[in-house]
Amino acid sequence: MTTDAAPSGWGSPLEREPEMIAIAQGTCNKRQVKLSSNSREIKAIIKGQRSFAKTLKNLRVQSLAIRNDNSTAVCSIRKWRASISLIKEINQVYQTTEKLGIQIQINHLPSVKNEIADTLSRLSRAGDYKLKEKIFRQTCLQMNLNQTIDLFSQRFNNLLPRFMSTVRGHGEIAIDSLNQTWKKDLP
Repeated sequence: MTTDAAPSGWGSPLEREPEMIAIAQGTCNKRQVKLSSNSREIKAIIKGQRSFAKTLKNLRVQSLAIRNDNSTAVCSIRKWRASISLIKEINQVYQTTEKLGIQIQINHLPSVKNEIADTLSRLSRAGDYKLKEKIFRQTCLQMNLNQTIDLFSQRFNNLLPRFMSTVRGHGEIAIDSLNQTWKKDLP
C-alpha cells in the first residue's frame, strides 16, 4: 500500500505485484486542511488501511508493506517518537493493524516514485465527477453519438468499457489520452 496526502486530500493505491488491486482517495475537511503535513500523511495511512480492510481480509493478507514519501511520518511510526498529537495518530495506525490481524512494514518512498498516490491525493481538488449513466446514454442517443472510448476517466468513473486514464490504475487501455492516437475511436 502506498499513501500520500495533500492539503486538499489523500490517496492510496493497493498493489499486489505486479498489479494494482484497488485505489482509495478522499478529501480533507476544513479542520484537516489546517493540520501539519506529518499529521495528514499519518491520517492518509490510517484511511488507506481502513479503506482496504475488506480487501486485505478477503485476500488473507498477513503482512502489508506501507510506503509513504514523508520521511518524518515514516520515522515517527517506526520509532513511536513524535509529538503528543502525532502519537495519538500513530496509535491509530497500530490499532487498525491489530484489528486487521496483520503485520506492517513501513518504508520511505521518494516522492518521484510515489506518483500514483500523489496524483490520487491531489485529484480530489479537481473533483472525481461521474455523469449519471442514464443521462450519458440519453445524450448519446439524442446527439446520435456512438462513443467507443472514454478518454479522461478511471476505473471507478468510466462510462464505457474501453477507457484511457489520467493515472496508471487498473483496466485502462492507455495513460494520458492527449498523447494517444484515436483514429478509429469516437471519443
